[in-house]
Amino acid sequence: MPRTAKNTTAPSGPSISARAVERTLEVIGGKWTVQILRDLFEGTRRFGQLQQSLGGVSPKMLIARLRELEERGLVTRTLFPEIPPRVEYSLTDDGRTLRPIVDAMADWGRTHGEHVGFDRAQRDARETASLASSNGRVQGRSAAAS
Repeated sequence: MPRTAKNTTAPSGPSISARAVERTLEVIGGKWTVQILRDLFEGTRRFGQLQQSLGGVSPKMLIARLRELEERGLVTRTLFPEIPPRVEYSLTDDGRTLRPIVDAMADWGRTHGEHVGFDRAQRDARETASLASSNGRVQGRSAAAS
Protein backbone atom coordinates (compact mmCIF):
# COMPACT_ATOMS: atom_id res chain seq x y z
CA MET A 1 0.00 0.00 0.00
CA PRO A 2 1.49 3.37 -0.94
CA ARG A 3 2.06 5.85 1.80
CA THR A 4 0.31 9.18 1.59
CA ALA A 5 1.96 12.30 2.80
CA LYS A 6 0.49 13.87 5.91
CA ASN A 7 -0.71 17.41 5.64
CA THR A 8 2.22 19.20 7.25
CA THR A 9 1.72 22.61 5.76
CA ALA A 10 1.98 25.42 8.26
CA PRO A 11 -0.87 27.87 8.54
CA SER A 12 -0.50 30.79 6.18
CA GLY A 13 -0.12 33.27 9.03
CA PRO A 14 -1.05 33.96 12.61
CA SER A 15 -4.73 33.87 13.42
CA ILE A 16 -4.47 37.24 15.14
CA SER A 17 -3.38 40.10 12.95
CA ALA A 18 -0.92 42.20 14.91
CA ARG A 19 -1.69 45.26 12.80
CA ALA A 20 -5.43 44.91 13.40
CA VAL A 21 -4.84 44.72 17.15
CA GLU A 22 -2.54 47.76 16.96
CA ARG A 23 -5.23 49.72 15.11
CA THR A 24 -7.78 48.84 17.76
CA LEU A 25 -5.41 49.90 20.53
CA GLU A 26 -4.70 53.16 18.71
CA VAL A 27 -8.42 53.89 18.92
CA ILE A 28 -9.22 52.76 22.46
CA GLY A 29 -5.79 52.83 24.13
CA GLY A 30 -5.71 56.54 24.94
CA LYS A 31 -6.01 57.66 28.52
CA TRP A 32 -9.68 58.01 29.55
CA THR A 33 -10.95 56.65 26.22
CA VAL A 34 -12.40 53.40 27.52
CA GLN A 35 -14.03 55.23 30.43
CA ILE A 36 -15.61 57.75 28.04
CA LEU A 37 -16.88 54.92 25.85
CA ARG A 38 -18.23 53.12 28.92
CA ASP A 39 -20.29 56.17 29.86
CA LEU A 40 -21.53 56.75 26.32
CA PHE A 41 -22.58 53.09 25.96
CA GLU A 42 -25.26 54.00 28.50
CA GLY A 43 -26.54 56.87 26.36
CA THR A 44 -26.07 60.51 25.46
CA ARG A 45 -24.11 62.56 27.98
CA ARG A 46 -23.31 66.23 28.45
CA PHE A 47 -19.74 67.36 29.01
CA GLY A 48 -20.29 68.01 32.71
CA GLN A 49 -21.81 64.56 33.20
CA LEU A 50 -18.79 62.92 31.59
CA GLN A 51 -16.34 64.98 33.61
CA GLN A 52 -18.14 64.19 36.86
CA SER A 53 -18.30 60.49 36.07
CA LEU A 54 -14.61 60.30 35.21
CA GLY A 55 -13.50 62.07 38.36
CA GLY A 56 -9.86 63.04 37.86
CA VAL A 57 -9.93 64.04 34.20
CA SER A 58 -9.10 67.65 33.41
CA PRO A 59 -11.42 69.58 31.10
CA LYS A 60 -8.55 69.97 28.61
CA MET A 61 -7.90 66.22 28.50
CA LEU A 62 -11.60 65.36 28.22
CA ILE A 63 -12.04 67.82 25.34
CA ALA A 64 -8.99 66.34 23.59
CA ARG A 65 -10.29 62.77 23.93
CA LEU A 66 -13.80 63.69 22.81
CA ARG A 67 -12.43 65.55 19.78
CA GLU A 68 -10.25 62.58 18.88
CA LEU A 69 -13.20 60.20 19.13
CA GLU A 70 -15.29 62.61 17.06
CA GLU A 71 -12.57 62.83 14.38
CA ARG A 72 -12.43 59.05 14.22
CA GLY A 73 -16.18 58.93 13.66
CA LEU A 74 -16.98 57.19 16.94
CA VAL A 75 -18.69 60.05 18.77
CA THR A 76 -21.07 62.74 17.62
CA ARG A 77 -21.13 66.16 19.22
CA THR A 78 -24.43 68.01 19.14
CA LEU A 79 -24.41 71.72 19.91
CA PHE A 80 -27.74 73.23 20.87
CA PRO A 81 -28.03 76.97 20.11
CA GLU A 82 -29.19 77.96 23.57
CA ILE A 83 -27.92 80.39 26.14
CA PRO A 84 -25.85 79.02 27.75
CA PRO A 85 -24.93 76.63 24.92
CA ARG A 86 -25.62 72.96 25.57
CA VAL A 87 -23.41 70.25 24.07
CA GLU A 88 -24.22 66.55 24.10
CA TYR A 89 -22.08 63.60 23.11
CA SER A 90 -23.28 60.24 21.88
CA LEU A 91 -21.83 57.22 20.11
CA THR A 92 -22.15 56.69 16.38
CA ASP A 93 -22.95 53.28 14.95
CA ASP A 94 -19.20 52.65 14.61
CA GLY A 95 -18.70 53.71 18.22
CA ARG A 96 -21.31 51.25 19.42
CA THR A 97 -19.43 48.40 17.69
CA LEU A 98 -16.72 48.80 20.35
CA ARG A 99 -19.10 47.56 23.05
CA PRO A 100 -18.22 43.86 22.72
CA ILE A 101 -14.51 44.70 22.86
CA VAL A 102 -14.86 46.75 26.03
CA ASP A 103 -17.17 44.11 27.55
CA ALA A 104 -14.60 41.38 26.76
CA MET A 105 -11.88 43.48 28.39
CA ALA A 106 -14.06 43.92 31.49
CA ASP A 107 -14.76 40.17 31.63
CA TRP A 108 -11.06 39.41 31.37
CA GLY A 109 -10.28 41.92 34.09
CA ARG A 110 -12.84 40.39 36.42
CA THR A 111 -11.55 36.89 35.75
CA HIS A 112 -7.79 37.42 35.60
CA GLY A 113 -7.09 40.97 36.71
CA GLU A 114 -6.71 40.20 40.39
CA HIS A 115 -3.70 37.94 39.96
CA VAL A 116 -2.02 39.57 36.94
CA GLY A 117 -3.01 43.19 37.43
CA PHE A 118 -0.75 44.03 40.32
CA ASP A 119 0.34 47.62 40.49
CA ARG A 120 4.08 48.38 40.71
CA ALA A 121 4.12 48.47 44.53
CA GLN A 122 2.41 45.08 44.73
CA ARG A 123 4.81 43.57 42.15
CA ASP A 124 7.83 44.99 43.98
CA ALA A 125 6.57 43.61 47.29
CA ARG A 126 6.00 40.15 45.76
CA GLU A 127 9.44 40.14 44.12
CA THR A 128 11.11 41.25 47.37
CA ALA A 129 9.31 38.54 49.33
CA SER A 130 10.22 35.95 46.72
CA LEU A 131 13.89 36.99 46.73
CA ALA A 132 14.00 37.04 50.53
CA SER A 133 12.57 33.55 50.79
CA SER A 134 14.89 32.16 48.09
CA ASN A 135 17.91 33.90 49.68
CA GLY A 136 16.95 32.41 53.03
CA ARG A 137 16.89 28.92 51.50
CA VAL A 138 20.23 29.39 49.77
CA GLN A 139 21.81 30.75 52.95
CA GLY A 140 20.24 27.94 54.95
CA ARG A 141 21.74 25.35 52.60
CA SER A 142 25.10 27.07 52.72
CA ALA A 143 25.02 27.21 56.50
CA ALA A 144 24.02 23.56 56.69
CA ALA A 145 26.76 22.59 54.27
CA SER A 146 29.43 24.39 56.40
